Amino acid sequence: MEEICDASAVDDVVAVEVTLEDGEHRFFLTFGRLHDSVDPEPLEALVLARCSRFALGGEAVTARVCWTLQAASSEPYFYECLSEITARRAVLAGSDEHWQERIRQEMDDGRHLFYLGKPLPPGAS
Repeated sequence: MEEICDASAVDDVVAVEVTLEDGEHRFFLTFGRLHDSVDPEPLEALVLARCSRFALGGEAVTARVCWTLQAASSEPYFYECLSEITARRAVLAGSDEHWQERIRQEMDDGRHLFYLGKPLPPGAS
């Protein structure tokens, strides 16, 4: 049976949904599986701690890793951010521990978080 995609790379890039205090949602793309290969909580905590530097339009109260990128695909800057993070992944590619540690450290410092923007007003495109 032919594979649709490389299963080993499925979670290399993930979408993280942030819920604001008013119930609205914002999305980020970032590298996945670097802080923990199974448990999403460390990445969720990282995004929640670092997302306040973006113009979210409110205070973030929760963050959760989405099952698929499709959950964020209708956000204003989804495709631009996906292109950028994919290009960075290709340039930074490496599976060795040194590479992973460097990217993990940079993420801890707030880098490699791609904010997908506030939802567009009704009728805008």
